Amino acid sequence: MEKEKLRAIKDDPVLFSKLVLKFYPFDYQEKILRDDSDRLIAISGRQIGKSTCSAIKLIHFAITHPKTTSIIVSATLRQSLETFSKVQDFVNSSILKDSVKRMTRTQIFFKNGSRIVCLPSGRYGSTLRGLTVHFAILDEASFIYDEVITHAIFPMLATTKGKIWLLTTPWDRNHITYKCFNSHCWSIYHLPSSINPLITKDFLDEQRKLIGEERFRLEYLAE
Repeated sequence: MEKEKLRAIKDDPVLFSKLVLKFYPFDYQEKILRDDSDRLIAISGRQIGKSTCSAIKLIHFAITHPKTTSIIVSATLRQSLETFSKVQDFVNSSILKDSVKRMTRTQIFFKNGSRIVCLPSGRYGSTLRGLTVHFAILDEASFIYDEVITHAIFPMLATTKGKIWLLTTPWDRNHITYKCFNSHCWSIYHLPSSINPLITKDFLDEQRKLIGEERFRLEYLAE
């Protein structure tokens, strides 16, 4: 029975989240976590839990795929550290802390040979080059320069047949995120802020009045 439970946890990141990390995702988060597509894009409103989903998926991938490299990339290091801090918190507050070989401010090395690395994209992606990556998560991908994604990040996945997640609020129709969102080759999610049961209608109504219709539709309806 114990072997069956371990196998189930290995195969199901949602079960892994509940039993190992003690975090119970919302229904829409479960759907994303169980999505095993190599190419995934989620265009979302504010505060729907993108960083939490990313952290859970990264940890599950690293633990169940030995000797792999996963990266979190945002336009700035501060943004990347937001997601990475959730990874650290989950690991440090669970039995997984015994699986860690070494942890720094921007990297976690696991005893199975896997690692999770937190990086800024910069303007040209020079901080990213040289890595071979098995799983890449781009947080607020719309604010990462196109050429960084196409010329620096995608080539990292070439020899590993790696996975990539683009998670972002919408911004520019000329950006690669818009092209991916309209591509049949990607697993696509559109997640307005109202999907999060912790966000009330009263709050959203207040924001609509404060910031105006156009900005509200961008930030909270993810249009």
